[in-house]
Amino acid sequence: MAKNYVNNKVLLHELKLSFDSSMGPEPTDELIKMWQLMATKFSYNMQYRDPMDRDDIIQQGVIDCYAYWKNFDVNKGSNAFAYFTQIIKNGAAKAWRVIHPIHFRGSISISRWDIWSI
Repeated sequence: MAKNYVNNKVLLHELKLSFDSSMGPEPTDELIKMWQLMATKFSYNMQYRDPMDRDDIIQQGVIDCYAYWKNFDVNKGSNAFAYFTQIIKNGAAKAWRVIHPIHFRGSISISRWDIWSI
C-alpha cells in the first residue's frame, strides 16, 4: 500500500480476504494498515494540547476497528469506508472522554469561540 489514502474498493476487497482466510476470520496486515491510515487522517481534523493525545486517539480508533470489524456484512454492505470511519470517530470520542473527563457533573463548558456567537 504505497498510497496515502484508502480506497473503498480496496478496503472491501481486503475485508473479503480477511473473512475468507484459511485460518478463520482474521484481519490481514494490509487491512490493519488501512485502519491505521484512516485513523491518522481522521486525527488531523482535531486540535490537541498534547501530542500524545493524538496517538491515544489513533490507537483507540484502530483498536475499535479490530473489535468491531466482524460486524460488517460484506454481502449486504458495500460502503466499508463509511462503516470504519464511523467506528474511528466513536473511538476517538471515547478516548477523548477518558483523557479529558468533565469534572463537574451538570456543568456546561464554554470555549472562547462560543463567546463570540453570543
